[in-house]
Amino acid sequence: MKNMNIRQPKYEEIWDDDNLGEALREISKRRYAHPAWVNFTIDEGAVLSYAQLDLMYETYKPGPVTEFTITDPKPRHIIAPRLYDRLIHHALIRVALPVFEAYFHPSSFACRKGRQKSIVKAFDSNGNRVEIELEAVRHYPLLTKEKEIKEMGRQILEANYGRVHDVRLQTIPGKGTFYACLYYQKLIRKALGKWQRDFVIISIDIKSFFASIPHAVIESLIDRLFEDKRIVRLFAKIIDAIDQGLPIGFLPSQHEANLVGTCFDYFATDILGQPYYIRYADDIRILVHTKEEARKVLEAVEDLAVTRLGLQLSEKKTHITKFKGSDVYCGMRIYSHHFEAKPATLKRHERRCLKKEQDYLSGHLPLEKLDVTTRSAEDYITLTGVKSAKIEALRNRIQSYSQFCTQEDKTVR
Repeated sequence: MKNMNIRQPKYEEIWDDDNLGEALREISKRRYAHPAWVNFTIDEGAVLSYAQLDLMYETYKPGPVTEFTITDPKPRHIIAPRLYDRLIHHALIRVALPVFEAYFHPSSFACRKGRQKSIVKAFDSNGNRVEIELEAVRHYPLLTKEKEIKEMGRQILEANYGRVHDVRLQTIPGKGTFYACLYYQKLIRKALGKWQRDFVIISIDIKSFFASIPHAVIESLIDRLFEDKRIVRLFAKIIDAIDQGLPIGFLPSQHEANLVGTCFDYFATDILGQPYYIRYADDIRILVHTKEEARKVLEAVEDLAVTRLGLQLSEKKTHITKFKGSDVYCGMRIYSHHFEAKPATLKRHERRCLKKEQDYLSGHLPLEKLDVTTRSAEDYITLTGVKSAKIEALRNRIQSYSQFCTQEDKTVR
């Protein structure tokens, strides 16, 4: 396990009043009018007190689950916990997430929050250091050039502090689908610069990733990650709530699956010495020079999956192919200098934006979140060069909402 210079959380932080209160607010999103939520929060104080005692004396036991299937876009079997269990999950992850994030590999992009951030730093006329933090999508389009971001930051700093000098830009990479595509494109460019078009792509996919992860493997990794064994025991209770694998509907499962995937990340980059590597959930790409080298790398990765992690690689989706100018990854066809969209992906963006507009109009979503979702769809359109009349019309409506609604409507509605 990698040595991390990060503060280890204490078990008491999970059942802290503030942490449980924030966890309750997190699970309340878009549930205000649901009968189950109304019944659950009739006496909010009693719910929090009961959860606090359950955690304090380690008497918590997961309850019954609900099972159903969604299409996103392919069928997925979801195992959803009851609201009380969801409260415990959020309280746990709020405390444990910094430790997970400190260990996760920078080449991993799935189930991780965080847009690209640009920090513009400078000195004012008195020699004091000043800075401004700008966030992609929220403050500027995704593909904005660095010099434009730097100039934007300089103008904001001068408006607040007067004339500034020695302006510098620090970029913090984002996570998620968009940034995975951008990162993979950078890898392709580096490979082209090193080998021209004479290289191959190793595509690796794990068969039934969430459903096939052995409990012993993930519990062993978590045991080595946290010093407070009461936290480890709480994770074990949640993991053992079902007999096989990790349930997709459980919040901790996302980070636990990423923790297992991190074994592939460090093995490929640190042990095998493969710098052109990226992983999104269980979808892995490795760029190597020759097919002979690719076969050796794939054999080593498969040996790790089978003998150490108890996983199986998908025969259908795991293969070695010669680079032919582009590759499909995260729903986009990625070339060295542009992307091509899948029509189905664009339609999903449109449906998501229109659904969130309905949530805003019904009073269940702040205008700010609708605006962020729409900007994300607009960035997808910009990346792929497609057009969407629905998104353009929605942007115009959001502008009218912003002009005529009150400040309260924009934030809490």
